[in-house]
Amino acid sequence: MEHSRKIIQKRNDKEDVYQGKEILENNFESRKKGYTTTIFGIKEEGLRIKHRNGKITKLMLAKAISVKNGDALVIDAADDIAFELKEDQQIDRNVLKEIAYEYERQSELKDEICNYLGIVEYTEKGYKIDQKSLKVEEYVKQNVVSHIIEERNERKRVWEERCKQRQKMEEQRRKFTESLDAKDYVTQYQETARKRLENPYLIKKGQYRIDGKIYEDYDGINTQTGDILRIRKLDKIGKDGSGTYLYQGYINSTPNEDDAEILDRGKPMGMPICFDLPKRFSDIEKTNNPQEIQKILQLLSSVSKYANHGQLIYIGGIDKQGNIYHKPEPDSLGIANAIKRLIREFEQNNGINR
Repeated sequence: MEHSRKIIQKRNDKEDVYQGKEILENNFESRKKGYTTTIFGIKEEGLRIKHRNGKITKLMLAKAISVKNGDALVIDAADDIAFELKEDQQIDRNVLKEIAYEYERQSELKDEICNYLGIVEYTEKGYKIDQKSLKVEEYVKQNVVSHIIEERNERKRVWEERCKQRQKMEEQRRKFTESLDAKDYVTQYQETARKRLENPYLIKKGQYRIDGKIYEDYDGINTQTGDILRIRKLDKIGKDGSGTYLYQGYINSTPNEDDAEILDRGKPMGMPICFDLPKRFSDIEKTNNPQEIQKILQLLSSVSKYANHGQLIYIGGIDKQGNIYHKPEPDSLGIANAIKRLIREFEQNNGINR
């Protein structure tokens, strides 16, 4: 029962609160190659149904979306679905997996505002959905759909209002910036950048799990410009026999700490790169050795000179003596083969043709 409470969302009069943990955990490999289906926003409608065979079920609502691996998951693009569970049935990954598969199958057959999938049954072969109640399907169309439309319209209204507020704030900022003396503004920024370059830092901003993999985000200082260096979705791929670690991630820079991260089209989190290190990236950040921090920031700040047009590139690394090197390929055969595999997978997932 405890697990069920973690998954099922409580209804809020104004909106449904989607837990980030739920979206990260309820992912299932799609039957369509290269896609992942996510089930989230699960909640009870409050309706109990007694069928002719005496079975009592409860009506459940949820949201479902299939996304190409590597693409962003946009919550508002998800489909609304409904299904029935036995009154005492708890939701676990086996149940959600069958719901995900049935959603994929039925979404290809018709386009409904809320697609009623049917009744989740347990058999000797596992869970399945192979029957529907016409009465329940009629209830969904008459009673559930109208609430979904209201919720969508409300989210649209809130989004449009936020866009107007942002546009207003941006216009005020533009006018304010234009009213400043340009020379003073440049002088202020140059002074800020100089102080950053004198005291560069590397700080871990977060850690999260997607499809079983652990990723990390870091902020540092771009040693070439003094901007804030954004190191995103850093993934430790592995290490070779000599203890050299291979990493993959995304690099981006912004002028100030609180700036929004403006990303180039086709680069969802910045410039995709891979590099190798003589020790774990997280250990370098924790130890906070000034010389090691300076070296790794110099390595990552150099990516601006690479024009890769959205392709994953190898930028080099740091050897065991602490020297930075830039090479087309690493000396380690194991690392070189791993990089070729990463580039091939990246191109396949992003539709890049050489």
